[in-house]
Amino acid sequence: MLNKSGMPKIFWGECLAALVHTWNRSPSKTTGGTTPYQLWYGKIPDMSHLRIWGCMAYVHTQKDKHSSLSLHMERCTIGYPEGIKGWKFIIPKTRCTIVSKCAEFDERHFLYKLVDQDQTVPLTSTQLL
Repeated sequence: MLNKSGMPKIFWGECLAALVHTWNRSPSKTTGGTTPYQLWYGKIPDMSHLRIWGCMAYVHTQKDKHSSLSLHMERCTIGYPEGIKGWKFIIPKTRCTIVSKCAEFDERHFLYKLVDQDQTVPLTSTQLL
């Protein structure tokens, strides 16, 4: 997943969390064809929120975070927040993460594969601290 998305290796933890999130919602032979989520919670998981990890996303920004003439969306990439309905977004331009339920996805493109074309500076491990 990390290689396919083109994201830097510093995101291996986010990648692993997304893998576990997806894996727990996938049927397995070891669980008798059910999902670990279903065994734990006693109900079939809703998987409508799943997207290709690391794909390009456009998240709607808060009204107080932009002017009336600026874009109301920010280009970012996704992950899954723990215990919250929605997605976790990483915005390379501002080096921030946000959680939102409202976004548009382009699963054909990966933001970090376009970094060189757009002159966007990717995150480094020291910038995350």
